[in-house]
Amino acid sequence: MIEQGRNIKMEKQNKIAQIKLELESAEAIKADRESLKEAAEAPESQALEKYRDAEDAKKVAEKAVASAKNEAEAKEVFDSLDGDSDGRLTKEEIQADDTYDTNRDGTVSEEEAGESNADAASEHSSPPLDDDLASPETDESAEDYDPELDDEQTEEDDEDDLDEDEDTADDDGSQHQSLEVVYDEHTQTLVDAANVARSSFQEAADRVKELNRELMEGQESLEKDYGPEDEFRVFEGNCYEYTDREYNYKLCPFDKASQSAKSGGGETSLGKWGEWQDNYRSMKYSNGQGCWNGPNRSTTVRLECGIENLLVSATEPNKCEYHFVFMTPAVCEGNEPPTLQQQGQQEEVEGQEERVADAHTEL
Repeated sequence: MIEQGRNIKMEKQNKIAQIKLELESAEAIKADRESLKEAAEAPESQALEKYRDAEDAKKVAEKAVASAKNEAEAKEVFDSLDGDSDGRLTKEEIQADDTYDTNRDGTVSEEEAGESNADAASEHSSPPLDDDLASPETDESAEDYDPELDDEQTEEDDEDDLDEDEDTADDDGSQHQSLEVVYDEHTQTLVDAANVARSSFQEAADRVKELNRELMEGQESLEKDYGPEDEFRVFEGNCYEYTDREYNYKLCPFDKASQSAKSGGGETSLGKWGEWQDNYRSMKYSNGQGCWNGPNRSTTVRLECGIENLLVSATEPNKCEYHFVFMTPAVCEGNEPPTLQQQGQQEEVEGQEERVADAHTEL
């Protein structure tokens, strides 16, 4: 396994060297395409300027039309209330309109006319209000106030506002679709060319990003400790599983340990790769999923000599502390796998340990 590990490391080194060459070329392509993109966007921006100016002018005009419409509607309401057409509103004129009967008692009181409704009328109309409407002096309207009726009216108003907003949204959406800008032929040609340049640049930028990611992952792999002779490098990228009566356990060396119930459900983290222990005979995985009223789960993996890489045992000797046994030729004396007889003896020992652990768990 030492030779395998060294070969894998050499392949990684060669791949990193290749990635660096590709990255250098990709960055040059990205720079060239960025220049082409900027060159295509300059005339596009200039050609679109007149359309932006026209669109801004159109928005200003639409806003002015809407404002004029609101003022006209406000004046119409004011004129309908101004019974003597003297250009001023009095309490008597407002009391004549049952719209302002907020407590629904059949009449419009002086307080109703002089306070909230006068304020509403002044907000929506430019003509002046009578002095006794413009400056209310009393808070006695609370005597005739019915909160239940007011709540009902508020809910009705809110529903009306919601319906109005939805109608407005629909109108705006249809207007937006109908107002889609159509460019002249020359401008459209410039826009199409700029879009092609932008797409080409983005493709080059994505390739540079991908190569940088591959380079980072390769360098991180080379920097990991895979043993004095790289004998454990063969574990990288592989996962091994073991199943007992209740759970499926998974070990992904140098990455994570986890478990999942045989009955179904999600995967529970038993720890992420942490460090070597016991002179490369144990692997520690820490900071797994937290236990209820307990610590985060963790796993210690004991490496034992075996003829193949195999996860053979998984127990929980202490709450949220797991213990795996992983057989591998990487820890055999001289890095040579044991004979079949030795392997059989070892498996018998492991079986006894597992039975003891199961008995402990049941207790």
